[in-house]
Amino acid sequence: MFWLTQKMLGGKIVIIIYVDTGKEELIQGGFLELTNYYPTDYPIPVKVAKLIYVAEEFRGRGVAKSLYGIAMSILGFNIAADDLQTQGGRRNWQ
Repeated sequence: MFWLTQKMLGGKIVIIIYVDTGKEELIQGGFLELTNYYPTDYPIPVKVAKLIYVAEEFRGRGVAKSLYGIAMSILGFNIAADDLQTQGGRRNWQ
């Protein structure tokens, strides 16, 4: 089971996912940081995924993909990839 919080930090939206360990504690499993992007050639408002992090023990379990899915499907954000990406980040956009 997991819980989510959404925070505004310095003009950025940060979506944090917490994972229930089954030991009466929550661990921050990862987060997605989005910033506003106002391109003149986009017909809709867009947020740019500036940073995504998944705790090592939760990597390879679809947490990053879930964070993007929550941001788009549940929160209704249109998301664009940042210009700078790690190899793992590029896999999320393929």
